[in-house]
Amino acid sequence: AVIINGKFYFAGMFEKFISPEPYRLPLGGQVPAIIEKKLALKFKRIFKKTCKALNINNGVVKIDTILSDNKFYILETANRLHGDVGTVNLQYFSSGINVFNFLFNFWKNKKIDTSYLKIKNQKLGFWNVLMLPPNFRVKKLNNLPKIFTKVWINNKLKSKKLNYNNTSEIPGYICYVVNSKLEAKKHLTKLYNKIYLKRKS
Repeated sequence: AVIINGKFYFAGMFEKFISPEPYRLPLGGQVPAIIEKKLALKFKRIFKKTCKALNINNGVVKIDTILSDNKFYILETANRLHGDVGTVNLQYFSSGINVFNFLFNFWKNKKIDTSYLKIKNQKLGFWNVLMLPPNFRVKKLNNLPKIFTKVWINNKLKSKKLNYNNTSEIPGYICYVVNSKLEAKKHLTKLYNKIYLKRKS
């Protein structure tokens, strides 16, 4: 969200999927989140109320919650946008929401234009963590389909461990925007064949 002089402007919702215990690491996510309208309105109310309680009157703000049994449990609220995965590589391409243009327009013209925060596209944006075996090195990936907005490999990772204890140890992730899940499956098969082809396991 963006808050200007105490007024709350909602800027979208992302969904993240998490691994089971004990580590609870992100496996991937979807932008925008597909959620019932009633729950989305409930989320916005909680978000707005949280910002007010924390006396956040200006700037960008993000909130992380867990949805369980139709209830939202707040994990974190921070004066920043989400990371590049959702905010930069997926949101605009999947929904048309552009929080950066909203901010730049306000800073330059001192006018609020909420059209930048409205959904204009009906595409699906996804990201997936690349879970690679120890000592596995990904060769350079060329000629990828245009659906991929980012493929990131953690070249600093030289781990021999099978478990990932925190997000800095994740081997990489991919971001892609498609019209349907069937389209995603077709292109992901090609990408994973490039990454994992000829491996025995």
